[in-house]
Amino acid sequence: MVDIACRVPGVAGAQIAGAGLGGCIMVLARHESVPALRRALTQDYYRPRGLEPAALPCVAVEGAGLAEF
Repeated sequence: MVDIACRVPGVAGAQIAGAGLGGCIMVLARHESVPALRRALTQDYYRPRGLEPAALPCVAVEGAGLAEF
């Protein structure tokens, strides 16, 4: 999946996380590249394996802060 994602124009990089328990990948991509990324993953990974595509787009925000509880 990482190789597929990294071939899409506008993707800066991708990595696997938690692969031992099913895992996921995280992809850093330009906003306008998300539809092409979804199409590529669906066509080259999910569909050939008979899997339902799953994606959760997230938007990074500026800065970080201390969480107080």
